[in-house]
Amino acid sequence: MWGVSASFFPEAYISTKAYNGLWDDIIKQFMSHTSVTVLSHAITAIRYLIDATSLSNANSTKILELEDELARALRDTVGGRDEIEVATLAEDEVLALGAHCSRIGVLFGVRNLTAWMEEDESGKQSCAWDIVSAVVERGRLGYKEEEGVSCFFFDRSFLVRVLTVVIEQMVEQALHVLALHVIWKTKDMPRTQSTKEFTPDEEKVRDIVKQQRDSLLEKLVEFAIGTQSNTTEGVKHAVSVFFFFKNDFYFYFWDVG
Repeated sequence: MWGVSASFFPEAYISTKAYNGLWDDIIKQFMSHTSVTVLSHAITAIRYLIDATSLSNANSTKILELEDELARALRDTVGGRDEIEVATLAEDEVLALGAHCSRIGVLFGVRNLTAWMEEDESGKQSCAWDIVSAVVERGRLGYKEEEGVSCFFFDRSFLVRVLTVVIEQMVEQALHVLALHVIWKTKDMPRTQSTKEFTPDEEKVRDIVKQQRDSLLEKLVEFAIGTQSNTTEGVKHAVSVFFFFKNDFYFYFWDVG
């Protein structure tokens, strides 16, 4: 069913209850699984549903429900803690944050989430951009905070190595999310025109994009070749691969200033 476009079925034959039920099932799978294969199938199904323009009202409601659930899950995982960059995280929290970042990255593939990333409910909540940025900052640590792990059945050094790999994957997914956010923002940014000056609102948008771009690039450069952090080889490798496969990355930034 997930492989068939919703537009294939005449709207008259789709009850609201059944269509909403299909959405609910897809959202449940999307939010409960971490497998790349499952997430890929779920996002393909979401793309098919969104393409059913005659059902746009139902689609808008359900995609917002998915975004709300994802934001709530991300905030619940960090539990309102300050200084996520250096806070000790349990293994299940590391896994959950990595999974949330994977979901955000996949959803970015079909939808501009930049407004969602920056939503802080008038300052009452941490926005996703700040949380994900803090997760990326953990790439500087070398993960000594997580080295207190122990287990009766396994050698402690083995568990530390396993957890380090998990954290490296979390940081890699978070970097991917920040990059997609900046690319989307830059794509929609007001462009320089010789016959027109930017309005104050346009200047504000460009300043925000520039700040976010510079923040991301500073992290990438520090992780790759910096000397002021304790970045692991796994994170350095992930950044190198990022630059290799996204060699058009700077193209999106040329007009920011």
